[in-house]
Amino acid sequence: MTSLGSATSAAFSALQAASYGMKVTSANVANASVEGYTAKTAALSTQVTDGLATGVTATTGGAGVDAALVRSIASASAAAGASAVASTALDGLVDLLGSASDSNDLASLISDLGTAASDLQLYPESQSSKASFLSAADALAERLNALSDGVQQARADADQGIEDGVDQANALLEKIDGYNRQIAEKTAQGESTDDLEDLRRSALVELSGVMDVTYFTNSSNELQIYTGSGTALLTSTVHELSYSAAGSVTSATSFGGITVDGKDITGEIDGGSIGGNIALRDETLPEVQAELDSLAQALGDTLNAVTNAGSAYPAPSSLTSSGTLGASDALSGSGTVRILLTDSDGTVDQVLDLDLSGLSTVQDLIDSVDAVEGLSASIVDGKLVLSADDASQGVALVALDGTLGGDGDSLSGYFGFNDLFTGSDAQSIAVNADWLDDPSLLPTGTGSDSASLAAGDSALSSGDTTTVDAVLAQLDASLDFAAAGALGGVSESLSDYAADIVSQVALAASNADDRVTLDSTLLDSQQESFSNSYGVSLDEEALAMSAYQDAYSAASTLISTLQEMFQALLNAVD
Repeated sequence: MTSLGSATSAAFSALQAASYGMKVTSANVANASVEGYTAKTAALSTQVTDGLATGVTATTGGAGVDAALVRSIASASAAAGASAVASTALDGLVDLLGSASDSNDLASLISDLGTAASDLQLYPESQSSKASFLSAADALAERLNALSDGVQQARADADQGIEDGVDQANALLEKIDGYNRQIAEKTAQGESTDDLEDLRRSALVELSGVMDVTYFTNSSNELQIYTGSGTALLTSTVHELSYSAAGSVTSATSFGGITVDGKDITGEIDGGSIGGNIALRDETLPEVQAELDSLAQALGDTLNAVTNAGSAYPAPSSLTSSGTLGASDALSGSGTVRILLTDSDGTVDQVLDLDLSGLSTVQDLIDSVDAVEGLSASIVDGKLVLSADDASQGVALVALDGTLGGDGDSLSGYFGFNDLFTGSDAQSIAVNADWLDDPSLLPTGTGSDSASLAAGDSALSSGDTTTVDAVLAQLDASLDFAAAGALGGVSESLSDYAADIVSQVALAASNADDRVTLDSTLLDSQQESFSNSYGVSLDEEALAMSAYQDAYSAASTLISTLQEMFQALLNAVD
């Protein structure tokens, strides 16, 4: 009887082991498509009583995962996360900038400005030609504004991406911390932690896609996570990252840092979506902005220098400086500037050839102009205004050999009289608003520089195209551009430089697309290698299930046989 009982007990343990194996196999099949899940096996161990095998015990077992492979996957995930962010943003920037075939491409708009100048050159008296030229200049300035706004919006998006990434990283750290606690508890109880370790490993890889990290497993089988520079993110507790996006972003925006326990770790993050967004916000996009600013500055400086030297016909009744100043501001100049008071037909009423070397302050200039009958100078709302006392007369400036300031600007250029463009960068450049309202104020010619010019002589003529000629020449001229952003120093035309900006961004986008393809392929390859080594093989599980079913059937048959024998013995005793 005792032997039959032992045999029955052993048979029941075999039945339970087979049932447990089928349960494990079923779980494998159910999780076969789950990323990071590793195939489990029913690990069997012999039950021994008094030195004799009396049954079998089944527990879940898993293959030991290659730690180096996991680190490779985490590293590839960090690289793929960063490159995906860069690729998406740069592709959007390419769409924003357009191509040479687009009518609003920068180079095309510069060409349109040249076409309008050519038309004005033929018809300098035409108000519609002046209006068309100013409209073309305005379209170019507005396009630069829009591109600058687009770059800054992309920086704002990247900044928001950093905040979102920080929130995601904190959530994953909390999740991993929860797995740590469960794994430590089960380890202490001698229970299997394989499924929990799969979940924790998947969360680690996901975290790596958000930010690059280093990690190790301590003696309690808990995962400890740090930045690459050693700042703790998860030890016995989560060390939360903190960051708030700036919201509205301009080229002058100063961003806060990503902090952990009060320490700025922004510079410690290179990979993942957070690292990719940091690089975009602080390096890639500011480089594009610098290139656009370089173009805008060259456009403004070059054409302003031309229009500063010109005069409208008839001359306007007043000229207003573009920059703000005070009467006590110092002046340092040399040579002579000519200030003309003219009638509506360009005939001279007054000629002031002013020696700039005799001026020490802005007030000295004001006093010199005020001393001329019919002319006045004053500061209004911080602007220097030169005006004719009679509104039917006009004021015109001729540089002669006069210069002011260390850069050798003419008086008109120094104060910004007759500036075509205002603003100093792509975000702020704009066409002179007064000229847009009244195109007749646009300078097309220049005042006479004749040494013998006197009252009654003609100083301005309606057909003079000197200023327009110079505008066309500057649009075609090779200008010296200093290194800006990703572009090196170069000597070329405005339109060629604009095309360089588009080409440079297109190349960067292409490289980023290649990078994301490479990084994604590497990550997929690493994950496939992991799956091949540790994932579920449905064919193998089918064979295992068949074997467990056979074992279950055999154990069931054995139990039935033992029960019949036991009953036969009971009947014999009766």
